[in-house]
Amino acid sequence: MKIYTVYLKEGSDPLEDAEYLSEGFSWKAFIFSFFWLIYHKLWVQGAAIFILFIVIGELAGAGAISEGADFVLNIGVCTYIGFAGKDYLRKRLESEGYDFADVVLAKSIDEAEYKFIDSLIKKHQTLQK
Repeated sequence: MKIYTVYLKEGSDPLEDAEYLSEGFSWKAFIFSFFWLIYHKLWVQGAAIFILFIVIGELAGAGAISEGADFVLNIGVCTYIGFAGKDYLRKRLESEGYDFADVVLAKSIDEAEYKFIDSLIKKHQTLQK
């Protein structure tokens, strides 16, 4: 089971415009770090990581750090992106006017969407009683 956080824009249709973020480490962000950031429109973070990779490469090329240190630093940066990537996404959503709406425990994003919509229907039915 995964934990999903749900974000909604004020006045938007929760059935159509909800954003679901799975919590925890992102293997895609770890493996594709720079490209993952750019794909998710995290321009500043993507540029910073790109520059960091260039600096690490230049330091290794100039002999200032060993190849082993180069590898460890690059893996460290990718690990950081794997852990922090979802936080960057969350901040981007909040800057675009999305607000935290709910937390859902589900096996997949489809199940998370179903559970969230079901909870909205139940809340609506309770309010009408």
